[in-house]
Amino acid sequence: MASTTQKAKPDTVSGAISEGKEKFLDSNPAPKHEGAKPPYVLLGMLLIVGILAGAAIAITLIKPPVQPNGNDTNAVNDVQYRTVPITMLYSDACKSCRETNTIEELFKVRQIPYTLKKVEASSQEGKALISKYRIDTAPMAIIDAQKMEFYPTTKSSFDDKANLIKKLSGAYIAPELNLNDNYYYPVYFLEKVAGFCSTDKPTVVQFDDYYQPEFTSKRALLHEFIRDFNQSTDIRFSYAQTNASWDANSSRGNLFLSCASQQGKYIELERAMAGIYCNNPFKGDETILTTPEVFGCSTLSNHFGIPLTPIELDRAANRAGLDANALVTCIDTNRVILNNAMKTVQELNITRPGTFLIDCRETAGIDYLKDSFCSMHPENAACSNRNDTNPGQ
Repeated sequence: MASTTQKAKPDTVSGAISEGKEKFLDSNPAPKHEGAKPPYVLLGMLLIVGILAGAAIAITLIKPPVQPNGNDTNAVNDVQYRTVPITMLYSDACKSCRETNTIEELFKVRQIPYTLKKVEASSQEGKALISKYRIDTAPMAIIDAQKMEFYPTTKSSFDDKANLIKKLSGAYIAPELNLNDNYYYPVYFLEKVAGFCSTDKPTVVQFDDYYQPEFTSKRALLHEFIRDFNQSTDIRFSYAQTNASWDANSSRGNLFLSCASQQGKYIELERAMAGIYCNNPFKGDETILTTPEVFGCSTLSNHFGIPLTPIELDRAANRAGLDANALVTCIDTNRVILNNAMKTVQELNITRPGTFLIDCRETAGIDYLKDSFCSMHPENAACSNRNDTNPGQ
């Protein structure tokens, strides 16, 4: 990155102190005897001249202090001095993760000079970093906090996200946040996430909001994955609320899915709900979810954008074969379930719906869920054929 170096101009000392000197000497003749000392006033004047001259020399040698301005274009022109060191902790155990995260893209876009050092999590240095900064996921960026003082705009954005980007021991600790909706970058948990993986089967937990538009637009991919892996995989649902669920009915729909997940019936209820939600009212049967209805839910259905009513949810739960008594008990504890779901999302730093947690270790987006799953489970028979694109029945 090129920079223009400007030298600071030294301050100057104006004038010499000489006014009245001759007059003073004429009116104060020197003593007759040899070895007489010079007058004290003259000594004082010479001393002052010396002090001022010394001050002028000192001013030229002192480097002016750093004064960051209001944006990320810094007044200090020494690029090396304001370069931000970043240490990126990554894990070879993650099958789909990058060795860096989107913090690096942020620095590139904002043209912040930086150095990047990559450290593998299982190495001796990696373990020391994990212990020092209490790191639980990879890839994780460790950013020098002092150097960030040169870039107040970015520093302020880090500080504003204190619940996501921690500041500890002189560094900002920034995980992969996945704030960009265009692409999902996998995250690896160094320790297994508790509370989900309790069976011998591989486990996939979907953190989502049933009524957010991407759930509907990517439902075909979800059903494709379900078709291929439902028999060999424990697929669960956890509510990640968005602005799409703004009323009691939409929250209740997500609550039903969470309760069905507790019974091991998430897939059955999701399909039963989709049969109603995506049904073609002219020539459809809500008990049969067809491939065209899955793909055209937002255009074929008059129900799209309108949450299912309690009566419709009860009808879907009956079709999915849910235990009615267990469902009632679950619904009665709705506040606990919804609070726990929100707490889980916050603790895992899940910043967008449609996040899938595989085997309680590695996350994936719906677009690459199958690839990520098969990278972790190449032995699964369904992973031998990844080109089948018929997501219907």
